[in-house]
Amino acid sequence: MEKFFCLQNEKSVLTRDESAFIKGVLICLVILWHNVFIASVFGSAYGIFVPAHVSGFFLITFLYGYKKTNFSNFIIKLSKKIIPIYAIAFIICSAAYIIVYNSFFADNNSVSKFADGGMGGYLCAFLFGGMRFRITTGFLFFWFFPSFFYFSVFKFFLYAYPKIGIFLFIISIGLILYFDVVFENCMSYLNVNAMLSGLYFLGLAFLNNYILRKYNSAALFVLYLTLFAAFSASALFWGVKEIPDLIRAFFAIPFFGVLFYAAKNGRILYSKFGKSVIFIGHLSLYIYVSHQIIFRAFLEISKRYAPNLVSHCGGTFNTAILTYLITLLLSTAFAKIVVNIKTSRQTVKSA
Repeated sequence: MEKFFCLQNEKSVLTRDESAFIKGVLICLVILWHNVFIASVFGSAYGIFVPAHVSGFFLITFLYGYKKTNFSNFIIKLSKKIIPIYAIAFIICSAAYIIVYNSFFADNNSVSKFADGGMGGYLCAFLFGGMRFRITTGFLFFWFFPSFFYFSVFKFFLYAYPKIGIFLFIISIGLILYFDVVFENCMSYLNVNAMLSGLYFLGLAFLNNYILRKYNSAALFVLYLTLFAAFSASALFWGVKEIPDLIRAFFAIPFFGVLFYAAKNGRILYSKFGKSVIFIGHLSLYIYVSHQIIFRAFLEISKRYAPNLVSHCGGTFNTAILTYLITLLLSTAFAKIVVNIKTSRQTVKSA
């Protein structure tokens, strides 16, 4: 069994551009399906891709390879990458939500009433995620950050200590079966403790990595493309609710596989479209942080100053496309500004 977990080398199977291309597609889908108007207009397609697009950000990490390091160095590096931007965004959104909440609900004189225990509620939300984000920041999309942090820790133990990895892998598969067969909700990872949602994706990511590394071939691409087409057609013709949640959960693997092989195609990767997606992919972290905030702000501003611009009573095709493009463009511009500022500061320090 331990040999099964040793199919991992230090070499990444993705180049920097290939990785950015996959992330670019994924973040575009994240923005697309976080748009309430898109969900209203394209209900069937929404149900197809929702369980798969965020999963890709977990699945891709295993393809980067595993470099041996001690746990303390790993935690320091991981914390520096995730916690600062997560903490800043969390604090800003929490503060804004307090102001908005108190302005609309002046009769509730204590924000701790909805923050589930005052500062303790915020700390629990920051550390353990789940639905606590709704009552502290007003946004649920923050669930990704603590879940990804714990996921990365579990990934470290899975490869650094194979015996522990076997245990974690079994638990992960058990969680998938529980959420998608017993609980019948392949989106449950949004609402549960971040440790559990991190474990949920561990099994999917490992299986995806194992398959792509060991069976990478044209035949696998054809299989993935066939499964992708069959799943999509079934969802569109019979309705996504008719498809068992377990199948919807594992759909993330062939979906990611199609993206993987698209990224490996040089004509696609370095076409004008591919270069645009690569550009977006390099900014995906900051786009993710800002896109929901920008989308909500745009809706509030348009509702106040241009009420006819956006329909707030159910989506139309034009509304869906307009709000999507505006959110994508503004969040990309914000991300580029942040990256430029970081780059300039690093240049000054090194000078």
